[in-house]
Amino acid sequence: MTRVPEFEWEPAIRKPQVHHSSLDVLWKCGVMFEFRYIRKIRMSPTSAIHVGRAVDQAANLNLQNKIDTDELLPEEHVLDIARDATVGLFETEGVTPSPDEPEDPKIACELAVDKAVRLSRAHHTKLAPKLKPRAVQRPWAMEIPGFPFDITGTRDLDETDGTIRDLKTSKRSPPKTAADTTDQGTLYSMSAWVVDQTPPPVRFALDTIVDLKTETKVVTQESTRDLDDFQVMANRIENAERIIRTGAFTPARQTDWWCSLTYCAYARMCPYFRQPKQFSTGESQ
Repeated sequence: MTRVPEFEWEPAIRKPQVHHSSLDVLWKCGVMFEFRYIRKIRMSPTSAIHVGRAVDQAANLNLQNKIDTDELLPEEHVLDIARDATVGLFETEGVTPSPDEPEDPKIACELAVDKAVRLSRAHHTKLAPKLKPRAVQRPWAMEIPGFPFDITGTRDLDETDGTIRDLKTSKRSPPKTAADTTDQGTLYSMSAWVVDQTPPPVRFALDTIVDLKTETKVVTQESTRDLDDFQVMANRIENAERIIRTGAFTPARQTDWWCSLTYCAYARMCPYFRQPKQFSTGESQ
């Protein structure tokens, strides 16, 4: 295959583009990728997805203001952004209810708004003051010679010291190896090397806002990516191209956290998903 040092970049205007989030879906679950991108079955996202996107929007606008003015937005402004973004996503895209939330979309929206506000407040007060943003939502495109598509995407946050950051939300603390093993972190770092000529090792940080029952906390994990990591990613991209071309889509394991009714809108129609059992109390009606 083409070695990583021969990667080139130019605006992707001739070949089809595959966004890094699509590759992330493929690597998580081939069947989800098939439903969404091959069979074009569009489903309303779950509340958890809406919350994550709303928190991202609030964080991005907050940090962009810090770039422009050297100050963060007022807290209430940030919370209003998260609140409005959540409501807007529910109104425009609907919602696929999770088993642990009300089926009434209005009530589900209210709970999601509360969560998005909670997470955004944690980002604003506990993380944003420490960050030194240089660019928010930096777009990038990588051309791989000989491949039928280009890889494109946006990086969450570039800092002035060269660190590439990714923001996640979760209801549980991430594993200790999360920053070292995330493919998204490798692609972000690889794009900084290929597009921006950032010399490896590229510094990467994963920020996870964790919404526990007792508190909302921010967990930051730091890592780096080097040429060996980029070569492994190139191998994975080559394998992804082969999977897409042959249609050999493999389902996720149901032990994977994303293979659930809470995080996958396709779970109810997936032939590889074991539906929850319905238990009877044994009482006569």
